[in-house]
Amino acid sequence: MDDVRLPSMAADTTGAVVGALRSVDRLPAVLMFTASLSAATAVRLFDDAPSSAGIECLCLPVRTPPELLLPSLAPLPRLHSLSLYFTLGGGGAPDVHAARPWGVPPALRSLLVSIRHQPVGGDDDGDGGEAQSSLARMRWLLDAVAASPAAGRLASLSLDARVPPGAALDAALAPVVAAGAGALRRVALRVKPIADDGIGKRRRMAAALAAALPRATVTVDAAGV
Repeated sequence: MDDVRLPSMAADTTGAVVGALRSVDRLPAVLMFTASLSAATAVRLFDDAPSSAGIECLCLPVRTPPELLLPSLAPLPRLHSLSLYFTLGGGGAPDVHAARPWGVPPALRSLLVSIRHQPVGGDDDGDGGEAQSSLARMRWLLDAVAASPAAGRLASLSLDARVPPGAALDAALAPVVAAGAGALRRVALRVKPIADDGIGKRRRMAAALAAALPRATVTVDAAGV
């Protein structure tokens, strides 16, 4: 069992599926989920280092913040492709400084991170809480990548969050851009659409990133709802 791709499934069946996966001695090299997992289910699946050690490609949609999930996972020494889709509730900026550090997989070459919030009270962005929350969490995650040995090997970085282009997002990206300047070949960002010269700001952001990453293909597009 080297390649397992799990389609959408009812929430009450994910626990049984994870239980079946945990019954084997070694998790597959390629493990792709479509259904979103709870934090407890995801940690249960990946908390055993020997069984998780052979995973090379992982797609994981979860209903928990990255700072609560990632530090709890077992080391994944062979993981080279990681796609993380976080679906969160409402709320302002979290206290990510109190979170334990994430042990970024050392072999990581491709990273995709999407952070989205469930609409609260019919308002998909409220007073900007989603942008603040997403930015704080994205910065926590990217700082961990920048400080890890994987930073010098990361070839592809894709980020999707409803954070507006500007100085705050530039500052969040700066450490990983500096650390990965020699390795990054593709950077794809999806940012919050804004009425105040949104296209111009995205173009200027893409130009600045392309100048800092001359070997990379850079795109900055507007995130969907």
